[in-house]
Amino acid sequence: MMSKSNTRRKNRRRASRVKNRKYKRSIKMMGGTLDDLMHADASTKTIILMGEEHTFLDDTDQSRYNEVEEKQKRIIDLIIQKFNDKRIVFYSEAPHDMYDQIMIDKKRHSSRVIQYANTKIPIQLSSITSCVRESHGMCDELYASEMLKIIENFDCMIVQIGLFHVPDIKEIIQKIDPHVKIVIINTVSSEMLKRSKSYIDATYPKLTELLKTEPPYKLPTYIAKVVVNVNGDDVYECPLCKALSSPAAIFVNDASYFIHQPGCINDIKIPTPMPRPAPATSTAPPYLNARDVALLRIQGLYP
Repeated sequence: MMSKSNTRRKNRRRASRVKNRKYKRSIKMMGGTLDDLMHADASTKTIILMGEEHTFLDDTDQSRYNEVEEKQKRIIDLIIQKFNDKRIVFYSEAPHDMYDQIMIDKKRHSSRVIQYANTKIPIQLSSITSCVRESHGMCDELYASEMLKIIENFDCMIVQIGLFHVPDIKEIIQKIDPHVKIVIINTVSSEMLKRSKSYIDATYPKLTELLKTEPPYKLPTYIAKVVVNVNGDDVYECPLCKALSSPAAIFVNDASYFIHQPGCINDIKIPTPMPRPAPATSTAPPYLNARDVALLRIQGLYP
């Protein structure tokens, strides 16, 4: 007969397994990295929520936003590749009444991503103006309603929006239309989240919970050989498809300067140079002064 203590242990183990399965399932459902997008179902209407950080935007140091920009560009490229025969639209919370300024702005990363998307797929800026945002606050219900209206005419929507909006917008959309698939990609870097962690924990508990399943990720990379092209410029060579990059790829961390052969899995990754071989060890004899030579001759060790 089984003892009560053994029964309790078995029940605890069973409960733990069920909890772990639920946790893993929630991670899989919500997405989180570029690899998760590779498994997205192109036959289902899908909204990709690209959570970014601009609440604490520092105009004096835009370099820290380069990683966010590159992640968003890679998401655009990957979705175009994944949904290649589908209708795709890019949506940004940036207000449409700022369209002209955004399309010539080279300073802010979010503007550069919108400009990049505009060269590849239809884009739509939010109809929620700056004045409405000032009077209504977060405007998550308005954003969610607008997204659902737009996606009626598309198969996939890539959304550029602040990470603080993501938890509530996800809930609102799923309540209104549970058939729309929501994939969340956190494009914020670890360093940026560390700066605002205390504020997030105190003000946005839903975001704190979201970050447990949507942690920051690093851009995927691969090692490429540096070769010389026909013009004499240093360029990267993809080790898989053997395509050559433009010379600019050597100097900037931007995969868009590297056009791979169709189907190459390195297409969404950032090239890094192959480590140069260590210099050969010199076999030349060490320099000896006259005194050292004289001593070695006495010992019969020098000709």
